[in-house]
Amino acid sequence: MIVVGEAATLPEAVMQASNLHPGVVVLDLNICGGIAPKEHLFSAKIVATSLPIDDESKILVESMGAAKLLDKMELASELIPTILELRPLASRS
Repeated sequence: MIVVGEAATLPEAVMQASNLHPGVVVLDLNICGGIAPKEHLFSAKIVATSLPIDDESKILVESMGAAKLLDKMELASELIPTILELRPLASRS
């Protein structure tokens, strides 16, 4: 697994993803400001993170087509297994 980029804002995340073509994007919903990126802007699978996971975050994740929503309090145990589960077949060993 290789981290290929990072971003502090949603527009920056979209630009990084379109330039770097990652298999999985981990997207903190806090940088979204309540706005869902259009699903086609990320060709990667999206793992969204939020604290807390509430109805608003669930609606936002659903509207962006994210594959998974993780609670930030569970990232230490859940993030790596989730990324490994979602990564593209070609990169699996």
